[in-house]
Amino acid sequence: MPRIKTAGFILACLIYATPFCSAQAEATPSRVISAAGGLTEVIYALSEQNRLVAVDTSSFYPEPAKLLPNIGYMRALSPEGVLSMRPDLLLTTSDVGPKPVLELIQQAGVPIHQVNSDKTIDGVIKRITTIGTLLDSQERSSQLAAKITKEYRSFIEYRDERLSKLSRQPRAVFLLAHEGHMVLSAGQGTAADAMIKLAGAKNVSGPYHGYKPLSREALTVISPDVIITTTQSIEHMSSKAALLKSIGFTDETQPTVIVMDAGFLMNFGPRTVKAASSLFDQIIYLLHLDNNPLSLK
Repeated sequence: MPRIKTAGFILACLIYATPFCSAQAEATPSRVISAAGGLTEVIYALSEQNRLVAVDTSSFYPEPAKLLPNIGYMRALSPEGVLSMRPDLLLTTSDVGPKPVLELIQQAGVPIHQVNSDKTIDGVIKRITTIGTLLDSQERSSQLAAKITKEYRSFIEYRDERLSKLSRQPRAVFLLAHEGHMVLSAGQGTAADAMIKLAGAKNVSGPYHGYKPLSREALTVISPDVIITTTQSIEHMSSKAALLKSIGFTDETQPTVIVMDAGFLMNFGPRTVKAASSLFDQIIYLLHLDNNPLSLK
């Protein structure tokens, strides 16, 4: 699509009220854009994916979502990218932006529904319930919520029973490869921090919020038992060895590393309990805590 001057584009939408820019949303949306990977997962889990006309860059699960038109990164949306899909609903979270773009999209007549972005199982359940209501799929959303709640309770019982045998909580850090081969560590309030805690470990990166660079010296001081990163970060750095080398590790000083898909680990959608269980089991296995639960000093 040719680049259009935003102000003129929006003005034309408001003046001519073409179907392209219609302000009228159907009672049940039929042309939905999902701008959050976890929300896209929920829509597919409810079997409502036929309503999707586009997704954002974080929506790469399930596989068919990758084939849909992509509107870009949820924190850097463009009005042209959204409006070109003629949506009758933009479904996203409170993390979406920038705010001026959202205002332009609303002025063009597209309803925007922002659900909570809480990185908790309660937040997941609330999002499922909300989406079920929006898409007139209440029965399926109730069933999915009940299923996840049951999985969560079972996992917490399993996790806590095994943690009770350890001398202390496993210590973990999460590393993310960023632009320019910069490696950042996840602090408090991040999805990675929430997942580390859900998996029964302690995030020892520091008291800061968000992401910031972490040096080899800092890693030595905080002394994590395990480093967690994503498949996408490894691909960005070309290899696990390259990622570790960038923060000062050598072939002789390789730490214990867990690598998981970013969406699976941090989308906080229908797969979150499975992700937490997988992370927990890998921590226990790789640190040999099944055979030696008191080895953590």
